[in-house]
Amino acid sequence: MSVSSRRLIERLSLKTGSFKRELAFYLAKVSPTIPDAGIVLDSLIGSWVDQQEGDRFHLSPLLSDYAAKTLSNEYKETIQNAIAVSLTKGRSLDVSDMNAALLAAWSGQNTAVIAKICMAIFGAEHDELEIIAPHMSMFTLFRTDTSAYPSEPAISQMFRAAQLILLNQESDRGQQFSDALKCFEREALEVEDSSIRTSMSMLAYSKILLQTSKAGLGIGFLELISKLNKILENKDNTLPSEMVEHLAIPGSEGVEAIAFMFLNQSNRISKIRDLLAVFDYLDRSPPALREKLLRAFHHDDFEIDMLVNSAWLREHDADTIDASNHVPIFARLEEYATSWGQAELAICCRKLQAIILDEYGSDKDGALALLDEGLQRYGSTNSELVRAKAKVLYRSDDHKGSLELSKTLIEGDATLSEVEKAFLGRDAGISAENERDFEAARRYYLYGSAAAEKSDLPDMAVMGVGLLADAAIASWHAGDRKTCLQDFVAVLTKMQSFEPDKSQRAARCYAIAIHAIIWLYHDATGKKFFLDGGVEAKIFPGCVSNPDPSNHVTSWPRLPIDMAWYMLAKAENNALLSVGITENLDNFLPNGPLVEGQMLLISAKMYNAFTRLDRTLFVEALGDQIAYYAYAQARGADSINNVAQFNYSRIPIASKEQQISLSDVAEQFVLLYSANCIFKDMADEVTLFVQEVFRSSKFTVRPELLNRLQCDGSSEDFYMQTAKNVFLESRVLTGEAQGTPAQVFELSFKVIQIAEASGNTELFSGTLLPWLRQRWTFCWDRQRFLLSDPSLHGEAISTAFEREGISTKTKVVRVLSSILPTLGLGNQNELREILEKLLRP
Repeated sequence: MSVSSRRLIERLSLKTGSFKRELAFYLAKVSPTIPDAGIVLDSLIGSWVDQQEGDRFHLSPLLSDYAAKTLSNEYKETIQNAIAVSLTKGRSLDVSDMNAALLAAWSGQNTAVIAKICMAIFGAEHDELEIIAPHMSMFTLFRTDTSAYPSEPAISQMFRAAQLILLNQESDRGQQFSDALKCFEREALEVEDSSIRTSMSMLAYSKILLQTSKAGLGIGFLELISKLNKILENKDNTLPSEMVEHLAIPGSEGVEAIAFMFLNQSNRISKIRDLLAVFDYLDRSPPALREKLLRAFHHDDFEIDMLVNSAWLREHDADTIDASNHVPIFARLEEYATSWGQAELAICCRKLQAIILDEYGSDKDGALALLDEGLQRYGSTNSELVRAKAKVLYRSDDHKGSLELSKTLIEGDATLSEVEKAFLGRDAGISAENERDFEAARRYYLYGSAAAEKSDLPDMAVMGVGLLADAAIASWHAGDRKTCLQDFVAVLTKMQSFEPDKSQRAARCYAIAIHAIIWLYHDATGKKFFLDGGVEAKIFPGCVSNPDPSNHVTSWPRLPIDMAWYMLAKAENNALLSVGITENLDNFLPNGPLVEGQMLLISAKMYNAFTRLDRTLFVEALGDQIAYYAYAQARGADSINNVAQFNYSRIPIASKEQQISLSDVAEQFVLLYSANCIFKDMADEVTLFVQEVFRSSKFTVRPELLNRLQCDGSSEDFYMQTAKNVFLESRVLTGEAQGTPAQVFELSFKVIQIAEASGNTELFSGTLLPWLRQRWTFCWDRQRFLLSDPSLHGEAISTAFEREGISTKTKVVRVLSSILPTLGLGNQNELREILEKLLRP
């Protein structure tokens, strides 16, 4: 091995862990220098040096402690000093090298490098400390039973301060932190310069108090607050004057920095019993200090409730609240707060006593008694206590009583936070819905939604959208379906900015809003729908804004927002409304048209067109229907029904060849629409409808069938015969003919079959039955002479018409079956068999 190679290996062997090429170059400059260090290093790779990822290298394990056998202690110290300088010479420090840098600085007695590393820790942000703490074992594992750096106490104190800050960021290090704190204070006494000693103590305490402790600082922060406050008072003038002047400046609007530190740490308390120690500390403190520490809670960005709410919420999350233990504690805290003149804090403690009694102790009466006593003590209109009383009544389903109190707060513009207003509006809306006052429910939900949107909290923004959806549903229940759908346009528009993958609350709100829209489009047609397991799907008051619904909601299949828009358009059509959703659907879709959405919407548009006899919408819907059938035939049913994958594309218009192959389907729908015109006493509509169909290029219907709808003539097949029946009945409506019982039966018989074949039986049964009753009454009164043995069948026909508890379709079929024997037809048995098949599952 050459001399240059040996010297480079000696120097690199003093560096713990891996090294970069840059370090080899730096160490080569130490006297005696090593020329061509890069070439020397490359010659060692493979035999004595392993190359790792990127620019990282590692000496062979065989070379560990190599320098210990070949170099003097003095020269090793020189090399260690060079290693420490090299690893810390940049403006930013590589955390992976900090343990090695600190060890080298220690061995090389380079206090400047030790100080630089410590200062980097002091200057690190909280999130940075969380990341680097696990990698700084030279600090966190350093012994606390001996002095860190005996020769220079100031460096020792600085090192202990950095150690404390890092230990505070590691879980389950409470004992080590406590030991290090004692060591820090013990070694600080060895620093002769009082200003340096005090400044470092102030820095360490401040940094720790501003952190979120993972080591479990708990109520131990109170001791640090006392120590820091004593330093800041500077009665012994140990702090530099410029530092005192800087710290004397209030942190914000009269709030000093130490008050924010107290707020930060008290907000980390996880046990309600620990609040006693905090309140006891405040009670024992001089009034000026107590006032100074509590001032931060009265800052515009905070609330006095924060002093106690964090412990209560953490115990709630841990399910460890016990009314028998915790109510007396909050009673004692209320006494403390009252004695200090902190009325808002005392009211908060009174409120929490009532909440714990009611929600955790199941003692509604006790909670109400506490609140009534509080209202006597703190004022009968105190919004916090009135709100708390309303919540107790709400939880006990006394919605009338709760609503009265909530109404007082809302209409009186009570001084509440935006978050409280949001929840107040939600509770009031739910109570109003339970009292069947849906218009009031809408107002209260909107009140809550507006408040939630004013809050800066992301979860409250989600709740605000949920409350808007709840207001929309309340409008639906009130009969104002148009407003409901318009509100849901706003809901879906806002939901497009949701990130369900990042927010569980957003995922839940999104899922329930979709569920609500599905419920709307079923309810619009009077149909129920059922979840897996046969459970009927329902909508409960306030369900969309529920901040904590069942966790299984997030496991529901997540539909794309585009699909939700199609569902809302379906609700619009099923509700027989036109509020612009379907008309402007393409503008609403953020990602473009969905095949599955188009499939969903077709039936709703057809339902709307059939029910309102909107011939333009019908022609559009029929074109969509034929296009979908052609699309499905071309691609196969399996690819169309694959719900695991959504297809973003527009279903193309059917080709002429495809239209011809599907002409039977088109003629079925055309005949149903025409027959519906007859059933709704709109004979003139048939002519206008035929003209609209003639102009369409998206589906094919035989011209002769369209002609037969307008004039008599040959009818060689089933559909042509049906068209002729429609024409003959149109003449009855215009007074040109009276028709016959057989004609009434034949049109009804054919329509119910076509409706069954096209999946529209229930819809057409509903319009067919009233017409059939009216026409048969005429036949029975004026044309009974045309019937065979009417006296034998009259009672059966009447019974069939009046029968209850069966579907409309079943009733139509039963009526036709009872009429059939009176017509004297030769193929009665064949017709009866067809009717009976219609009733089979």
